[in-house]
Formats: sequence, structure tokens, C-alpha cells
Amino acid sequence: MRIPKVSLAFVMVVIMFQQMIQGSQEPACHMNDLTALKGFAKCLEPDIGGWNWSSSNCCSFTGITCDNSSDIYGRVVGLELGNKRLTGTICESLVGLEQLRILNLSLNSLHGKIPANLFHFRNLEVLDLSNNYLVGPLPSAIHLPSIKYLDLSKNYFSSFISMRFCTSASHIQYLDLAHNFFGEGLIYLENCTSLQYVFLNGNGLSGTFPEN
Repeated sequence: MRIPKVSLAFVMVVIMFQQMIQGSQEPACHMNDLTALKGFAKCLEPDIGGWNWSSSNCCSFTGITCDNSSDIYGRVVGLELGNKRLTGTICESLVGLEQLRILNLSLNSLHGKIPANLFHFRNLEVLDLSNNYLVGPLPSAIHLPSIKYLDLSKNYFSSFISMRFCTSASHIQYLDLAHNFFGEGLIYLENCTSLQYVFLNGNGLSGTFPEN
């Protein structure tokens, strides 16, 4: 049966309209996350490839993963920019990514201190800042209740004082603090019932490792 030209044109218009509606319904980036990423990017050089500030949807940026469970907007749950030759510091604005689960900034040339609030992400499961030039003592209070993988190795972090990892990070499975400058202080690993891998070598530490 031959379809009349008018009917065929009408069908094409309907299909195009449906595609436009579907495209407009894709969840956009949450404004709070976009603001946090803008502040984060201002502290870095060079410009991050694949980040187009003319777009308001940061969910389409390179290295960004969003949870699109909402029909209105997507929340950033992953920020993975490992080995991107980035220099600069980690800005405080990064803590605005309230739903973040994965943060990987390893294998770059970041320097300076880590914002203390970075250790207070309640949903963060993976934190990898290894192979940078980050400095300073780590905070004695770490509140990462969901953390499973923490790698701060090969930086320039200095002494920790009575750091208790598993008081509020009891799900941690992998802990790597190797090749820093943790020459004094104590690290307590009690209540680390999920911990499987611990690396503290290359710090000039002395003494014995507690049996429990």
C-alpha cells in the first residue's frame, strides 16, 4: 500500500518532535555540581580537555560520571582525571560534589595541601591521589564512612599524629600510604575488620606492627 506524501511528511514530523522531546528530557548537570567543578578547574592548569563551559551539562564532560536516576538532573558521582598532566592545587570547592563516590586525580603534578573537608565525603568509596606532589600532615579526624579504597602513596605528606582510620571508615579494604614522609606519630588500625591490603613502606617508620 502506497503511503500518501502528506501522511509520510506528517509521520516524519512526529518522529522528529519525539526525538526533540527525548533529548530535552535527558537529565542535566545539577547546578551545585557545575559550580563546584568550575571552582575546581580554576585551580588547575592546563584547561581540562573535554570540559566545555559553554555547556551547562557537566555530565558530558571527560572523566565525569553522573547518576541519572533523577529525571530532572544528574548528580556527579565520579571524577576521574588520572594521568592528565594537570598542575595546580585541589580547591576547596571540590567538596561541593556532595554525591561523589569516586575521585581519582592520580599521576598528575598537583601540589599543596589537601582541603580537610575532602576527608568528610559520606558517599566516597574510592579516593586516589597517588603520584603527585601533595604536602602537609593529614587530618587526625577522617570521616569517610563509605570508603573502600584509599591511595595517597608517592606524595610528600608529613607526620600524622594518632590517626585513627577505621573509627569512621570501617569499610576500608585497601590503604596505601607508601613513599611519603610519615616519620612520626601513630596510626591506629583497630576496628579495620574489612582491611585486606596495607602499604606503609618508604616512610622511614620504625617500631613494631601491632598484632591486632
